[in-house]
Amino acid sequence: MSLDKAQVEQYLSTLPKIRVLKDDDDSSEESNALTQGDYEDDYMTSRTPISDNLERMKDHSTFEDFTRIIKNEGFETPQAWASVGDEIMLAYSAYYISNPIDKDAPSLEEMKQELSEQQEKIEKNQFIMRDQKELLLNKIENSMALLNDPNYIDNPNISIIRPFIGRLNSYLRNTDDTY
Repeated sequence: MSLDKAQVEQYLSTLPKIRVLKDDDDSSEESNALTQGDYEDDYMTSRTPISDNLERMKDHSTFEDFTRIIKNEGFETPQAWASVGDEIMLAYSAYYISNPIDKDAPSLEEMKQELSEQQEKIEKNQFIMRDQKELLLNKIENSMALLNDPNYIDNPNISIIRPFIGRLNSYLRNTDDTY
């Protein structure tokens, strides 16, 4: 899916309102489950992190309010909102692989090498339970596949989100939330 600037702006306009909704609901244990635990693990290896979280949010008590917010901002469905978010997040992460904030950040090749080394260590480790080993190896394989995908690294949406990097950083880098 190719993004346009209007879609990025539309998506970004929902984030402060969703943050207020989350902050209003922060005291509940159910809310805390939305931003911790399973989300953190899957987020980095998924091509659809926003859609994945959306599926998990459907039973949450604030889902109806969330849906109202995104519809008020012009999205027809939560799935349409999540699809735009997925494309933004893929482009955002690809942008930072090519333009790391930290000058000492590993290169793409170094990342691939590190993942390969981690995979080898996990495969040889006799003390990791089989289910846990499979989960870890699957995450590494997904990460490696993403890093090897030229459509990810040379994501055409990078040029679309580039003017929004500052705003994306303010919403995504200074928080533990997932949207």
